[in-house]
Amino acid sequence: MPYDFHYILVAEDDEDDQRLFTKQFAEAAPGASVKFFKDGNEVLTFLDKCPGYQLPKVLLLDYKMPIVNGNQVLKAIQFNPRYSAIRKFVWSTSGNPNHVQECLAYGAERYFKKPNSIAELNEIISCISQAYLAPKA
Repeated sequence: MPYDFHYILVAEDDEDDQRLFTKQFAEAAPGASVKFFKDGNEVLTFLDKCPGYQLPKVLLLDYKMPIVNGNQVLKAIQFNPRYSAIRKFVWSTSGNPNHVQECLAYGAERYFKKPNSIAELNEIISCISQAYLAPKA
């Protein structure tokens, strides 16, 4: 079956960050759909049960989530070819270099420090929307 589902899956437990991301992402990628999950365990359960043709195009994980964090999600899906076409990103309030390196080692394309302004958010959204619109090389 063809890859016909076009959405971004965002694991983010902060509702203000969810609203802000949705608003800015809708402007950058009109018509795109966003699905939110509040923790990494929910993400892993969803991905496991999701038919392959319904997997998201992009995965954005908050590093600091309850139960299972963003790094742990990446680690859990890293070697499963089922998830290889998904573009993966992490964002966090922490810029800890160890966190950054771990996430990149587990398959994240980029690690963003959460923005302090709309301009910074728009830079992140631009990168993610480009990944959303382009297939993984």
